[in-house]
Order: sequence, then C-alpha cells, then structure tokens
Amino acid sequence: RSDLLRRVARLGDKSRHIPPPRDYQEQAIQTTLQAWQENFTRRAMIVMATGLGKTYTAAEVVRRLNTLTPLRVLVLAHTNEIVYQLERAFWPFLKSSQETLIWNGYERPNDDDLQRAPLVFACLNSVASHLESGATLPEFDIILIDECHHVGGEMYKQIISTTAAGNSGGPFLLGLTA
Repeated sequence: RSDLLRRVARLGDKSRHIPPPRDYQEQAIQTTLQAWQENFTRRAMIVMATGLGKTYTAAEVVRRLNTLTPLRVLVLAHTNEIVYQLERAFWPFLKSSQETLIWNGYERPNDDDLQRAPLVFACLNSVASHLESGATLPEFDIILIDECHHVGGEMYKQIISTTAAGNSGGPFLLGLTA
C-alpha cells in the first residue's frame, strides 16, 4: 500500500489526459451544466444509445463542475459489477487526490469514510438497506443514477425521497439511460 501511495504522489494532482468529447457528447455536457447552473430544475437526464459514452459524458460533467468547487457525488447502480465499472470509468477524469469509495455487498465503508469521500460508487441495495436500518446518508451535491429507467422501483424512490434529490434543497439528480 505504501508503495502505491508513493507512486500516486509522483503523479501530481491533475487529471489524466482524456480525449475531447464528441459533438453529441459536448451538447449533452453543456445541457447538463446549464441545468446545474440554472438551479431551478435540479435534475437532468443523459439519454444515449449503448456504447455512445453516457458514462464519459457524466464523468466529464462532474470533472467540469469540480473545477468550480469541490463536489460530493453519489453514483448509484443496480449491480456490483456496474458499480466497479463506473468507478474505473471515472478515474481518468479525477485528480489523483480525489478519493473514490465503493459501497456494496462486498465493501462496506464506515460512516466516517462515507462522510469523507467525495465520490461514492454504491450499489442500490446497499444504500437502501442502510436507510431501512434507520441510518442517514451524508449530504451529496449530485446523485447520479445509472440505468435510470429502473428508477420507479421502491428502493430508488426511498433514496430519492430521503435525500430530496431533484428538489430545490436536495442534491442535483442526474440520470443515465439508453
């Protein structure tokens, strides 16, 4: 672990080189940033066919917003495999100092870690179980929901209503779907 930390320290605190967005991705990025800045909508949805870069687009939105002010982001997915895939896909868009955290059936962070980590990649079931136990969630600036066409399910409804996501006082709600 200490060797890995030394290697990361040598990288400096900058994002890796990422390719520029395609025109259609840039349009989605700009529309999402506009929804964020207008602040009355408090939600946006990125709809693209499979393989066209929904995750890239969302990660670029988060990267650009993080250049303005540090954000706390909760990324929700319905399977562990997708949770890990999303975390890896976000890494190139982050500075080396930006910590990510996995929260699922295999990795269970404590409350202090959840409060500290700026990017939490979580499995829907883990977050819903946490709330059902009477615990609360830390405050997040953005809740990103992958495969948001599933959002009508009870667990999603519970998380969204508990955090007041999409409402004027709650986190910005960003959905991704094909």
